[in-house]
Amino acid sequence: MNAIEERALIVRIVTLNDERAFARLVTEHRQSLHRFFLMQTGGDSALADDLTQETLICVWQKLNTFNMLSRFSTWLYRIACNQWLQHRRASNKMPALGAEATNALLLQISDQEHAAHSIVERIDSQPSPEDRLLRCLATLRPSTRTILNLFYLQEMSCRQVSQVTGQSESAVRVQLSRGRAMLKRLLEDENSK
Repeated sequence: MNAIEERALIVRIVTLNDERAFARLVTEHRQSLHRFFLMQTGGDSALADDLTQETLICVWQKLNTFNMLSRFSTWLYRIACNQWLQHRRASNKMPALGAEATNALLLQISDQEHAAHSIVERIDSQPSPEDRLLRCLATLRPSTRTILNLFYLQEMSCRQVSQVTGQSESAVRVQLSRGRAMLKRLLEDENSK
């Protein structure tokens, strides 16, 4: 879909509340959005599905605020990055709880660690090139992983990545350079095993 068709769909969605037009827009972007979250989560498909869904709900709710001065994908990935940051902040908060709630939370954390361990075991037992890439990406800082993901997998320019992340273009270029070097070292170490 080209930019003109995409903007026409957005106008239909905003002015007519056209759900079919939104479904077409979702069809166009869902797969790449899911891939973005899959890379951010280190291959956790269930979490990537949840974050994709939350992002699309947010897009539906805020589409009337899209001013069409930038590409829709830039605006979409800005929302996706915000959803990712919100998820990370929420998962890092540990509220003060009573003994019963603390035990329930510890059990939930244990279940999540077990699920993450299962993913790592799956990756270790069947290391495809994509699995090795996911494992290496998961070891990078989240901000570096996001920039590499947007630039290479979502094929955004440094300017667009800058708009999505809120960082300067020069900071994006520096993180891209450092991230590439780190990822190259990690993949070389991975391949030598």
